[in-house]
Amino acid sequence: MSKRVRRPASHPATPAATVDRDLQAGRAAFDRSEFFLAHERWEDAWRELVGPARLPVQGLIQIAAGLHHWQAGRRRPALALLRRGLSKLAAPTADRGRSSPDEPAEAESADGGHAWLAVIPGVATFSVATFCQEVAGFIAQLERPGAGPTDPAPPKFDLG
Repeated sequence: MSKRVRRPASHPATPAATVDRDLQAGRAAFDRSEFFLAHERWEDAWRELVGPARLPVQGLIQIAAGLHHWQAGRRRPALALLRRGLSKLAAPTADRGRSSPDEPAEAESADGGHAWLAVIPGVATFSVATFCQEVAGFIAQLERPGAGPTDPAPPKFDLG
């Protein structure tokens, strides 16, 4: 990812429509297997987000970047980025909104810890569990001995 940009707390929030546009453009690029473009659009949204939505969007960025490396035949960096991105999406999110490690974590919600979806415009129907399973399956197939350069088919970011 490029240079980190942290907005001061006093900076007004970016209009949800702008973030939503970038998130949707990233999803569309991802589903067309244009992983570098997906990474770029999601990174545009990530730069504008504040709070608990930043970390899972960073996970999406890392997954897209990992798939871009895979397309270019760079298996080792692909696997590293895919694993890092998956960990940001698959882990319960109870502590994602904390400002410090000493701040108490909220109890995990009934949604399996994916309450961050509510703060990302346009992805309320996104199945995190299904997407994480697809990415984990993709990683397992990439790690399989004898997997070819085009094996397996990449996961899709399907909003249902």
